[in-house]
Amino acid sequence: MTQSRKLLKRKFTLNGQPQEVDVDGHETLQHLLQERLQLSECRRGCDRGDCGVCTVMLDGQPVYACLVMAAEVDQSIVETAQGLSAANAKYQRLQRAFQEHALTLCHLCRPGLLVSASALLGERPAPSQEQIRAAISGHLCRCSGPDQVVRAVLAAADGGKVETS
Repeated sequence: MTQSRKLLKRKFTLNGQPQEVDVDGHETLQHLLQERLQLSECRRGCDRGDCGVCTVMLDGQPVYACLVMAAEVDQSIVETAQGLSAANAKYQRLQRAFQEHALTLCHLCRPGLLVSASALLGERPAPSQEQIRAAISGHLCRCSGPDQVVRAVLAAADGGKVETS
């Protein structure tokens, strides 16, 4: 005999748009965003919070969507890389800096790194190299080294006028 799981109705804001979805209590936010809501930039990586690929903003804080249960986002604000790029001048400057510094990030790594770097710049407009390294430390990117990411974030921070230690 199979038991059906109870679905939970959840309302939240996703990239500025109201959402109302029925979620299974065992469904992750990453699965909801990528598989059900078809947001390609919230990719599946490790499913353990080790790689940073699925990083999104939840109520203004970067989180690994693979570690957040979809049922937890009721009445929350969720922003993905796609949503941040639409309305955030600092995020757009950050994207340009990533391109200008020849970061060879694949499409798997880039969105999560951009979300984490954007969150840092939102909190600290002129971060130090150490603060940038701490903000991106949860990302296991094999495409580009962390030094390139640090240089790009420094260039994007307040027009490149930042402290270096």
